[in-house]
Amino acid sequence: MEEMVKDRVRLRIVPLRKFYLILTVRGIDFVEEWYKSNEHIPPSLTKLYQLLLRTATLEGIINVWIATKLGFSADVINRAVSNRYLVLSSTPKKPDKIVLKRIKNMFSRPRREIYIF
Repeated sequence: MEEMVKDRVRLRIVPLRKFYLILTVRGIDFVEEWYKSNEHIPPSLTKLYQLLLRTATLEGIINVWIATKLGFSADVINRAVSNRYLVLSSTPKKPDKIVLKRIKNMFSRPRREIYIF
């Protein structure tokens, strides 16, 4: 019996490290809508929002392998890609200039005058 256990092979599904998720204009619209909202995010959209928000904080691009290591399941990633919030790419490239500008406006630093006494 012990010999059978030793010969057993474990298979794991590991996402390829060469694919990237790139934020789109539609994705940044979704993030801004909930980022500026006073309402609670519905439980069905929480993980999707977290993925898009994390991608936005990383300047609009995230590796698929890193996204899975951060706890986002393949279902959440597939949902984001199918709704065209993210684009799956085999090469790392920056998002559109519009997306980068809106990310910068969302997460910009406060004015310096606030901290001067």
